[in-house]
Amino acid sequence: MPASRSPLSPQLSTLLDEIEAIDVRASQLVDGLQPGEWERRPSPKSWSAAECLIHLNLTAEQMLPRLTAAVGAALEAGYTGDGPFKSGFLGGLLAWLIEPPYQSRFATTKPFEPAAIAPPEKVLAVFREGNAALSRIIQDATGVDLNRTRFVSPFNEKVTYTAYAAMRIVNAHSRRHLWQAERALAALRAGARR
Repeated sequence: MPASRSPLSPQLSTLLDEIEAIDVRASQLVDGLQPGEWERRPSPKSWSAAECLIHLNLTAEQMLPRLTAAVGAALEAGYTGDGPFKSGFLGGLLAWLIEPPYQSRFATTKPFEPAAIAPPEKVLAVFREGNAALSRIIQDATGVDLNRTRFVSPFNEKVTYTAYAAMRIVNAHSRRHLWQAERALAALRAGARR
């Protein structure tokens, strides 16, 4: 790593602020759970709150090592820059499409489908660890030209975008599934009041 680092760019600072807000939102979701709500689906075709957060954890397991590798490769190659960073057409489109409230639904692939349901505190702890890891990656990217840094999607190896777009996508993806989890709980609670 370079001996002297640039200060964090406004774009990277914004990403870190978003991660903090995502952590707070996930904690509030888990803290507000009533008995039996965590694993219950509001309908057979919808995910439960548990499945939403577990899916985010499964995604982070694949995204974060790739992002670490992309930033590391850029550092090794000497790609320096402080922005402004661009998402590119595809990266920007993906970030926009998955941002809630969303209109489009996407089927996920098998490795990212939630299977076993763990207790909410455990799932939340793993989720927060992933966010802390993403924060470190973003901080390590200070002074790195994230426009030249390519990221290969774990969902489709043929899809690449900038590392900055990947960071935006991870945050948008978290907001998407937290929103979905909140809606699942709201639907369960509305049904219980009837």
